[in-house]
Amino acid sequence: MKRNFAHCFHSIRSISVTEEAENNTDALIELTADIVSAYVSKNPVPLGELPALIGQVHAALKGIVGGSPE
Repeated sequence: MKRNFAHCFHSIRSISVTEEAENNTDALIELTADIVSAYVSKNPVPLGELPALIGQVHAALKGIVGGSPE
């Protein structure tokens, strides 16, 4: 089931900076997948650019919840 962006951003707000790093990592990976999936379903993205897009989205989400981008 695909999630919409409103659901994704609600999920971002629910991630606490004080949660264990492993739980945050799992949630960020899931949100990254949801957002990238939604984006590429409506926008053409060359296959070679997909890894960079995934990395950028993950880094942005990590920054939002207070972690430093990798």
